[in-house]
Amino acid sequence: MRHLRLAAVALLVLPPAIVAAATPTWSTATATSVTAGVTSKSTFRIVAQVTLPQQCDMARIRTLAITSQLHRSFIVEQMPPGTICTQKAVYTCTVESPNFQLPIPHKFDVKTKGKTWSVPLSMESPHPMPPMCAKG
Repeated sequence: MRHLRLAAVALLVLPPAIVAAATPTWSTATATSVTAGVTSKSTFRIVAQVTLPQQCDMARIRTLAITSQLHRSFIVEQMPPGTICTQKAVYTCTVESPNFQLPIPHKFDVKTKGKTWSVPLSMESPHPMPPMCAKG
């Protein structure tokens, strides 16, 4: 009986540590294409076609590093859902960045899993192809 009480107390103490360890985190995503284009006089947007492990995963594009206003790099990331996913595995979708401020060099780097893309900035806004990834 005493062992059962100790086990019950241990369960009350352990779950927060287990939950913290199981919390999903952002990791670099695999991309099959990356494009970028000007969206206004002062902004541009990046669009990436990504392959996610599951349809429930989220994707995002964010600034990775800023060494000066002109020298920036970006990263495409994925994160699994906080709950078990019962939807389609190995899902290809498009992720679109928020608008980033200009100026930026004609070519800049976008890091993805296994590849760093040297992306030229188009004078036209990129057009994302459906389906869109869940945003994080």
